[in-house]
Amino acid sequence: MKRIAPLTIMIILAMSFSAHALSITTVSYSGSDYDGTYMFTVIPDPPTTTPTSDPALSWLQSQINTWFSANESGYQIDSLTYYDKYEFDEGTSENGLLSITGGTWYAPVPVEFYAVKGSTSYAMYWLGFDGASSAQWTTGHLVGTADQDSVGISHLTGYNPAVAPVPEPATLLLLGSGLLGLLGVSRKKFKK
Repeated sequence: MKRIAPLTIMIILAMSFSAHALSITTVSYSGSDYDGTYMFTVIPDPPTTTPTSDPALSWLQSQINTWFSANESGYQIDSLTYYDKYEFDEGTSENGLLSITGGTWYAPVPVEFYAVKGSTSYAMYWLGFDGASSAQWTTGHLVGTADQDSVGISHLTGYNPAVAPVPEPATLLLLGSGLLGLLGVSRKKFKK
């Protein structure tokens, strides 16, 4: 019985991973009506939304790092964080941070990556190391179904690399005074 449980779990996991295939492709598009650098297009099977949490977010991060290895040597992101998603059908954003006017999205802080989702795929774009607080988007890099002449947008998602916390001056002052105190106590002990 103890041997059957791990085997059963492994079979269930293998079946769930095989049921969701993701393929990465690049789509040729000659338009210049978008901002940023086009990275790649993801075609999930079955079609899903853009990643907003793990494990899909970690998978997307690994694909971005693979792209950086081939195109921007030396740059890798340690962690990818979900910023916000704007749903075009509802005309609202999930966290209230992204807004859309015409073919341009806006955010109160710079966003480094964004994904445009439509039909059965989503396209990833990079806005450079500093990101941008607004950008034009396109559906030109999306893959539709065989009966579609053009692909409409479903939603737009923003992502940022996780930023390591920077120590505050008060924290450094506290650490420094503690170290000085320890130094003073140890000097007193050695003089005796």
